[in-house]
This record gives sequence, C-alpha cells and structure tokens, in this order.
Amino acid sequence: MIADLYPPKERGRAYGFNAVGWTLGAVLGIVLGGIIVTYVSWRWIFWINVPIGVGALALAMRVLADRGERVSRRLDLAGMITLGLGLFGVLWAMTKLATSPLDATQIGYLAGGLVMLVVFVLVERHQRAPMLDLSLFSIPTMAPSLLASLFQGLASSFTTAILIASHSISRGLAFAIFVGTTTLHGHLAAAFTTGLHAAFYAMTAFMVVAAVLSAIRGRIGAGRRAG
Repeated sequence: MIADLYPPKERGRAYGFNAVGWTLGAVLGIVLGGIIVTYVSWRWIFWINVPIGVGALALAMRVLADRGERVSRRLDLAGMITLGLGLFGVLWAMTKLATSPLDATQIGYLAGGLVMLVVFVLVERHQRAPMLDLSLFSIPTMAPSLLASLFQGLASSFTTAILIASHSISRGLAFAIFVGTTTLHGHLAAAFTTGLHAAFYAMTAFMVVAAVLSAIRGRIGAGRRAG
C-alpha cells in the first residue's frame, strides 16, 4: 500500500513512519496491557481493541484507495522456498538457544539458514518477477524496518530477553515462564523478576543506541541533500 500511495521520493519517510507506528504499538501495548490487567480487568485487553479497530477501519476506508496497477506475474517459487528455509533455520536456532546450550545441531540450522538466505538473494537478483524487489533496499529505512519485523518481533528480542532474564535461573525454566506453562514462587520468583528488569534495561539501551544512530544518519542524509 505504501508503494502505491507514495511516489518513490516519499516512500522512505512513509516506511519510516510505518516502522515507528509498529514499534510504538508494541511498546505501548505491553505497558497498557499491564495497567489494564492490574487496575481494570484482563477482559478489557480484548475489548479495547474493538473501538480502535473500528476507528482504524473507518479511517482506512476513507483515506486508502486502490490505485495500484493490476499486472499478472508468475509465482516466485524459488524465492519462496529459499526464504522460507532460511528464516526457519535462523529463527529455529535462535529460539533453541534460549532454552538450551549451544550445540552442533543449532549451529547446523543457523549455518543452513544463513546459506539459504544468501541463495535467496542470488535467486531474486535473476528473477523477472521477484517476490522481494531488492531495489527497495536502496531506501534508507527499508532494511532496518524489514530486519526489525523479521527478527526483533519474531525471535531476536524474545531470545535476548530470556537469555538476560534467566541469568539466575535455568533457561528451560525461564522459557516455560515466558510461554506460560509454569510459575515461580519465593526466592526464584524474586530472582527472575530482577533478571527481567535487567532485560528491560538492556532493551532500552538497544533502542537508545538505535535512536542515536538513526539521528546521525538523518543528519548526514540532510547534509547531503542540502549540498
């Protein structure tokens, strides 16, 4: 939709605003969810989405319009297979790393996944109708947004949080807590809470570094355009 609604010169900013919206939604969702569960009721976690969803749908129907050109294209099976295998290998290895020590199987899945991702890039460069147009990565905000969507939301932040939060308890127990299959009491609960605080501080530090790098890149880009 962004590619259809915005000309090429404005797509970078549009993709950036889109990424900011997703990130703020993820952060505010956790905070508001905790407040709602603590002071209101867990049911309102679901009910609060109804008016927001209705408002978003009404706004989308008013603002968005189908202006994209209809073009018949061949299905990029090679790209789909290589990308699927690549993401599966990398994400599986990262998820297992959160629950068990590094072993040869995890290394094999990670290496195989990375190889498949490289093959995917090579395949897409020679496809007439690729499933992912690699020229999009010339947009400054495209690569960070895509990587954040694929890895931060799916596995990276989850894995990192478990690794940091479980410094005082076993990884397997920490993973069981995250997925909701067990609970902690007493000193183990206190130790895990302390580790969870450390995980939040670490994630905050990552975001601060990302914000600084983004600001620096923005100034450099503005200076080049002015020059």
